Amino acid sequence: MVVLDGIETIDASNVNTDFMGHSYFSESKSVLNDIYYLIKDNARAEKRFGLDEIEVDGGKYWKFKK
Repeated sequence: MVVLDGIETIDASNVNTDFMGHSYFSESKSVLNDIYYLIKDNARAEKRFGLDEIEVDGGKYWKFKK
């Protein structure tokens, strides 16, 4: 996982994907909801529903809940 200061990293490995693994963003309700609130409200990851905060050396990232 790449964690950079000023960038909110979202781990989507818990999201169900198709056999190719490329259409998860358009077929997953949780991902679509996350993108919606990011764009509509400019909401930071910590304010969006369905994400767990993960602390690592050098920062934090978020992961979609199972």
